[in-house]
Amino acid sequence: MLKFVFVALLVMLAACSQADTLPSPADSVIINVDNPSIRSQPDENMPRLIEQELERVRVAVWLPPGWQADASDARALTLVESMGSLDTDEPASGVRLSLFVPDLDTILPAGNTHDNIAHAALSAVVVSREQVGGATTSAPQVLAWQGCDAAYYLFSSDTGEHGIVIALALPEASPLLAVINVSAPASDAASIEAMLPTLLGELSIGNYMLDETFIAALPSPLVFP
Repeated sequence: MLKFVFVALLVMLAACSQADTLPSPADSVIINVDNPSIRSQPDENMPRLIEQELERVRVAVWLPPGWQADASDARALTLVESMGSLDTDEPASGVRLSLFVPDLDTILPAGNTHDNIAHAALSAVVVSREQVGGATTSAPQVLAWQGCDAAYYLFSSDTGEHGIVIALALPEASPLLAVINVSAPASDAASIEAMLPTLLGELSIGNYMLDETFIAALPSPLVFP
């Protein structure tokens, strides 16, 4: 699970490229996941709001026009710019975002105290080859935003993926973390930073609403290891 959560989502992306496992664009946009019968009738040129509950944490994110969403995993919500296709051998491309609530007990020993649990969790992840899948990572850094426990690191995988992983502690649901993974193939990696305001600028996670100050707290430029 941790390799899937903290590196580049390669397993999910491979699965997402198969047409028979994907929701259609209309089905993937669920305005109220507690009532799946309520579907949007979207304007394809406008962003669409997707809401989901991940491990008791309510999240809401705006799906950019032309993107697809996969909300089939109870622990993860993924937005993909281009799914690709097995029929045409077209690989997945563009920027992808995945939002998780991982199992902290598999990352940090129970009962330990930390000044910043998000930084402690990412620091434990990057020293485990199993958890990062052999990717090269930067040293986790504390993310200073509204006094919350948050941290991030950058990564480059051995399959050519680049990305940023951000962990955010959720005090209203302690001891839970929300983990945001924004990644792209090397050919599209330059687009990651440009897409962060669109993907994260109004992202709601529990009692947090990310904004321009959150984007400003992230590193710029993104220098992948």
